[in-house]
Amino acid sequence: MKTVRDFMLLPEISRYAVEYGADPKDEEFICDGRNGWLIYNHNGLDVGMIKFYLLTGTMGMFHPYILRAHKAMYNEMVQEFFAWFIKEVPKQICKLNVAIPKQFKGAINAAEVAGMKHEGVDRLSYLSKDGPCDRMLLGITRREMNK
Repeated sequence: MKTVRDFMLLPEISRYAVEYGADPKDEEFICDGRNGWLIYNHNGLDVGMIKFYLLTGTMGMFHPYILRAHKAMYNEMVQEFFAWFIKEVPKQICKLNVAIPKQFKGAINAAEVAGMKHEGVDRLSYLSKDGPCDRMLLGITRREMNK
C-alpha cells in the first residue's frame, strides 16, 4: 500500500482526492475484499491510479486519478479499467458509478467521453472551499461497457 499512499499524497492528486479541510495524511488507503486499487503504468511509470470498491451486491464505485502530464491518456486508462472489470469482476456486479463534485466540469466531461450516463445529483454531499456542494452521479452498466 506504500505505492498507493505515495501516489495519492502527491499534491496534484491529493487536491482532488481529499475533501476541503481534510489532511491528506489522515486518509486510509484500504485494500481488502471490498476495496482495491489498480495502478495505471505507461512506459514503466505509474501515471494513474483507480480506486475501486463494492457499494452493494450489484454495484461498484470507482475513482480514477491521473497525473496532469498524462491526462491525455485518461480515457485509455478508464477503458482499460472497464476491460479489467468485465474480465475479472464477478458478473453479479453489473454496474459502476462515479460521484464527481459539480465544480469539476473537466472530470464530468471525461466521464461522459468514457461512456458514462448522468444519473442524478447527490445533493450537498461534498465539502469544497466554498462550502457544501453537490456531486454529479454518473454510471455505466456492464452491457454498456461492452459496446
